Amino acid sequence: SETEMVRLGRLLLAVDLPSLWREGPPVLPHLEIEDCRVSLAENDSGESNWDLAGPPAPTTQPPDRRQRERPLVLLPDLKLRNCILELDSPQREERLVAEFDAVNLQLLESRRLRGNIDARLNGDEFVADGWLQPLSAVTDGGRLEHEIQLQFGAIQLHSAGSVAETGDWSGVDVRGWLRGPDIEKLLEPFAIPAFS
Repeated sequence: SETEMVRLGRLLLAVDLPSLWREGPPVLPHLEIEDCRVSLAENDSGESNWDLAGPPAPTTQPPDRRQRERPLVLLPDLKLRNCILELDSPQREERLVAEFDAVNLQLLESRRLRGNIDARLNGDEFVADGWLQPLSAVTDGGRLEHEIQLQFGAIQLHSAGSVAETGDWSGVDVRGWLRGPDIEKLLEPFAIPAFS
């Protein structure tokens, strides 16, 4: 694919230099991006503009799940302003265009990930606000708690609760509600089939 993948208007980045020599992922205490455009495209032959490294080298033994899923970097404070994400492939009936007016994600000292999103998906308003903690439970297993509110057009979703063990997703205790005209509208931009 020859589609231009990334354009950036403004990038502000802070680096925790000692983290580059410590064990574990490097820490970028603050990352702010403004006026960006990311276009991910795949052609009829299956070639994509984001496959820069090529296929992975064959291995005789799969890596440990937790090791494989550890983050490459830590971003305690991420802000996006006026950014657009486009996703297009032959498998999609319609190209996905996500226009982000504002995205704020913060990893607090309590290990709680707090965030909010103000965006449009193919022209429909998308607003999200919530938190989950601890973030390490996503990769390392253990108890995970969350509270999330979403609005997509006329659809509203609220979810809160916990998972006792994310390693096998056991002990799920989640409460929530969904309001809206049709669940298919929520799934359509992501090319997810409706279910019952």
